[in-house]
Amino acid sequence: MKKQLINEAFRLQQLAGIMPINSLNEKLDAVGHEDSDVNNDGYKDESDKYILNHRKVISKNISEGEDHEVAMAQASLKAIISSASQLMNKIGQEEINIPAWIQDHITNSENYIEQANQGYHQLCDKGEEGVEVSIM
Repeated sequence: MKKQLINEAFRLQQLAGIMPINSLNEKLDAVGHEDSDVNNDGYKDESDKYILNHRKVISKNISEGEDHEVAMAQASLKAIISSASQLMNKIGQEEINIPAWIQDHITNSENYIEQANQGYHQLCDKGEEGVEVSIM
């Protein structure tokens, strides 16, 4: 029963144009034999490039002993903008039924970004340690 539910979830994601990461049909690459399909979703696409770049940035930061939070935040925000734009194009303008889980993800994403934006401005207004005080 559990496997049937998982397979049905994967089927629905594929119908929605979303390929699940590490689906049951795709095995992980053996160590030392990795391919360019980093997330093992069956396709080499922008998500693989993003993951590779993200790993490189983290590895570089670890090896240099430095922290590049702003650069990593900027990269993540660019990826969010790109994914949101792609999703907007897929949804289109015509009124259709969008699965509840997609609507939920969109709503949660909006809330999280708004909270981070407002929280960052509050830090700037208070002049928290390590944050440059600037009110625009």
